Amino acid sequence: MCPVCKHPVDTVVKPRKVLGAYVPHYAAGPCHNPRCSACVDRVEGEAEAPEASEVGRPESG
Repeated sequence: MCPVCKHPVDTVVKPRKVLGAYVPHYAAGPCHNPRCSACVDRVEGEAEAPEASEVGRPESG
C-alpha cells in the first residue's frame, strides 16, 4: 500500500546479498494513483513537450 494515499501498489522483488548469497527482498512498488502526491507517472513540464502530430513538421514562418 502507498504510504501517502493508501492505494494498493505492486510488489517489487529486488535481490539482496546476505552472507554471500542473494535472497529476494520484497518491497512496495511505486504508486500510480494520479491523485497521489507520491505518484511516479507525473511528469514536470508535460505541457512543454511537443505533441506527436507536431513532431517532424517544418515550422511555418
